[in-house]
Amino acid sequence: MVTYDVLRRRLERFRTCFDGLGIEGFILLRREYVQNQNCLYLSGFSGSTADLIVTKDRAILFVDDRYTEQAASEAPCFEIVRYERPTMPKVAQAIKELGVTKIGYEAAWITVRDLSELQSNLGKEVQLIQTFNVIEQLRARKDPEELVLLKEAGRITCQAYDHILKMLKPGVTELELAIELEHYMRTLGASGVAFETILVSGARTSWQHGRPSARAIQNGEFVLLDFGAVYQHYCSDMTRTVCLGQPDTKQKQIYEIVRQAQEWALENLRAGVNARDVVRGVSTILEDAGYGPCHGIGHGVGLEVHEQPYLRDSEDLWLEEGHVVTVEPGIYIPGWGGVRIEDTVVIRKDGCESLTPALKNLLTL
Repeated sequence: MVTYDVLRRRLERFRTCFDGLGIEGFILLRREYVQNQNCLYLSGFSGSTADLIVTKDRAILFVDDRYTEQAASEAPCFEIVRYERPTMPKVAQAIKELGVTKIGYEAAWITVRDLSELQSNLGKEVQLIQTFNVIEQLRARKDPEELVLLKEAGRITCQAYDHILKMLKPGVTELELAIELEHYMRTLGASGVAFETILVSGARTSWQHGRPSARAIQNGEFVLLDFGAVYQHYCSDMTRTVCLGQPDTKQKQIYEIVRQAQEWALENLRAGVNARDVVRGVSTILEDAGYGPCHGIGHGVGLEVHEQPYLRDSEDLWLEEGHVVTVEPGIYIPGWGGVRIEDTVVIRKDGCESLTPALKNLLTL
């Protein structure tokens, strides 16, 4: 469970954004039965149903009677208020009582219906101001406590990879391997998987997000494994491509191009670097080898497996210490197969540190 001091620091960082946004408070509304990771980040509450209001001197978490005890334990910086349906009138009344006249809301976390209902209950005395990715941008730079959990998620992922390599043999199916991989991560302490495991073989390795099937793996084929663990709400993400048996010349060449592209990116990622330059450098390596272009090489990882920041050619992003991102160049040839190598790394002042340091040489099993 996140400590009081960590949550207090996060709230204070969040409040420093208010003046620049022109707001006196912020409301974050739930989506029914969908855990809002922004709510978890700010409050520590891990339940699936909650609304919260933060002003410069108050923090209120609204939950129903299923969650009052849990919220009181997990969200020590918040006043816990129990509400019943319909919820919007109670939330609106609380905003009025707080005396704020300009309150921000996160556009991605409110439905048109809820926004309309909230404005109707607030009346003209309170102005709702739309914001975008305010909390996500705070989440992008991890605090030391988060990095501890991310490292453990990475350790579980690497250990599970070492385990599954022992099972790779002709005749075993993609689905059998994926099931064992996910089960083994749980035995190591994972609470679940960060995303649906991608495990494909043969020509299907060109399916960038292919799902495991009942296909039996054959000798001489590539096997691509893209998977991750969740540990205390934090995700990992790693991809490795291995060969069952001896690779042919083309397989070796394609793998080496991808390996060199990722190695170049890892050598050039550090605080103060524009991510666009790294993406373009990787794209140049792939294009010079006859493959590409590459428009993106990674994404942030944290409470969600895909979050800010994104390493894209279209993003003008300056990397900061504490950013945690994936680096995952790949080559995909329809009808033949593909190679992807991916690591999750922490951006440091003088480079980057891998959280998924499993072997990356072309393994022949």
